[in-house]
Amino acid sequence: MLLLALTFFTYPWWSQRRGADISIYLPQQAGSVISVDVAQLRRIGLLGGKDLPWESEYRSFIAATSFDFERDLDRVLLHLGDDKNVYLASGRFHWQKLRQYVVDNGGKCVDRACSIASSQAGKYVSFFPLSEDAIVAALAKDEYAAAQVTGGSPTRAEKCVAELDVRGEDVKRWLPMLRDVANAKACVGKDAMMTLVVALTSADAAAKSEEGFRTLAKKLDAKAVERKGSEFHLAWELKSESLAALFGGSD
Repeated sequence: MLLLALTFFTYPWWSQRRGADISIYLPQQAGSVISVDVAQLRRIGLLGGKDLPWESEYRSFIAATSFDFERDLDRVLLHLGDDKNVYLASGRFHWQKLRQYVVDNGGKCVDRACSIASSQAGKYVSFFPLSEDAIVAALAKDEYAAAQVTGGSPTRAEKCVAELDVRGEDVKRWLPMLRDVANAKACVGKDAMMTLVVALTSADAAAKSEEGFRTLAKKLDAKAVERKGSEFHLAWELKSESLAALFGGSD
């Protein structure tokens, strides 16, 4: 969260119009994809209105840049790839303050691209403005990877407020109680109901993981739970308490 910056000029030099579809910049390479309609989450009451326990570093970032994702972001797309992660976002950005924050914290800007060393050794977070209200960022070994992201075709129409299509290795970071995960897909509807389908490598692997899955479903107070062959299906009402249960591990 502490990493958004850019505006090398003081006049509107961006080439894309306001409100352009940021999904055209989503990489086509294999990877996990996460899509979140943050504006819709605000409208249905899943964001804002609470004092969340953010780390002091993020609170300092908000103070310096006037950027708060709960208030200022409208949409986010993440592509978690093998060699780099790409983050696309639209919303309201205080560009001069964001750029100054990067420079003040040891980063630098060349033309329209900015870069700063990340907490991961040998990798950089870089930024590039797509329009007045959109930005692309990348985490990669390439110091200015964000500036190399190019446009493609729009994605399909969004049916979910938030949507995930995550590879097995990424799933296991969040759901360690599930072994041999091949893939997971989730959708948050406008009614704040979340559906989750976790596919394991085989029906036998699913059977061995069923106890852990049932434990997770109980924590989430799931309204529907089912195992179909090698897949687990569940649905529950998304609340702050259920989010804590989902990402809180299997203790």
